[in-house]
Amino acid sequence: MIIRAASEDGGVQFLDVFFREGAFWLTDKSGWEVEVECPLDLDAEFSDKQFSVFYFSKFNLKENSIYQVVDGLSNKRIGWLIPVAALSSNLHDFSNNPHFLRYAYKAIEGALHGVSDDIYTRRPNIVDGRGLLLSDIFHENTALLVISHETLVEGVVFDFLRAVPSFARYGYFPLRESDPTSIDLLVDEPDGDKLKIYLTSNDLSENKIIESLLLSLASSAKNPVMKFFYLYQIVELLIERIFALEQRRVAQYIAAAIDDSAKVKDAIERVQSNLAEKKRLSVLVERYSKVGSDLTDLRIVCNDLLVALGMEQHPGFESYFYSIRNFIFHQYRNFPDPHLSKLDRVSEEFLKILPSMLSRFVANQDD
Repeated sequence: MIIRAASEDGGVQFLDVFFREGAFWLTDKSGWEVEVECPLDLDAEFSDKQFSVFYFSKFNLKENSIYQVVDGLSNKRIGWLIPVAALSSNLHDFSNNPHFLRYAYKAIEGALHGVSDDIYTRRPNIVDGRGLLLSDIFHENTALLVISHETLVEGVVFDFLRAVPSFARYGYFPLRESDPTSIDLLVDEPDGDKLKIYLTSNDLSENKIIESLLLSLASSAKNPVMKFFYLYQIVELLIERIFALEQRRVAQYIAAAIDDSAKVKDAIERVQSNLAEKKRLSVLVERYSKVGSDLTDLRIVCNDLLVALGMEQHPGFESYFYSIRNFIFHQYRNFPDPHLSKLDRVSEEFLKILPSMLSRFVANQDD
């Protein structure tokens, strides 16, 4: 860790952090110490337990936006999502929650230890030897995901990248070296005090690309056309994967039926039918991810936009979503301004369904 600050004597670099008498302290190479002030009554009960801390940023993050993070499949709590502002204040709903105070301890400890040049931090000014708040070091739009290793299946390491789409669905995006103010996408908060996450399927290896596309989306809130474009790039990743999988299956089918011309012909026709992008969109939602029954709200907003654009409504995802894709790709610079808000609604609804689409994806399909 290296935490940089300004002082009356110039610059200082803090290289270590320790806990003493109820507070965390930063120290530089000369041994100079500065307290990280916290108005909470931190509980060090978990001091010897293994935790991981990950950094998120969210547009217009509120101090009271504190959530227990729950695995969507097991319905088991695996950690907490805590705004930095909630660790610099006691004016929120969880300030006296015993379990929160134990996680708050691990959040501050992990956040300070994990600082690197890959994470955006401020360069606070230390005046008259006074202490620092965590919000002096991190931007107020920063949230900390605190994962307890004890809550995970034994031997399993929490794969942060696989969780990113579930957090993006609520407007939380991985914090990188850029100023969090570059993210301007406003998304509704979860209902209640729990945030459910669904990890992307083990059958998908494109998680880093998906993260990059979602970060680009997060910085494009004022451009609805680009928001849709970035989301559709994720869809294209999936249908390209489907094309490769279908080709492999057909090749295996042909090899097994090489002496049966009728079966070979059937296999060739099958791969030809799956060349079409619309067909792959259909098998994505109906076979590979099986989210077809969850698309009602998306279908409504897509058809609402199509009607506004003077186009035909469609019942199937492969038609209504692809029609919007075609219109945008051919009318990128001329999308009608009065209908941008409707396009925004399409992206919002698709972002909601994306975690399920990615988590349920199964590569091995039965004939």
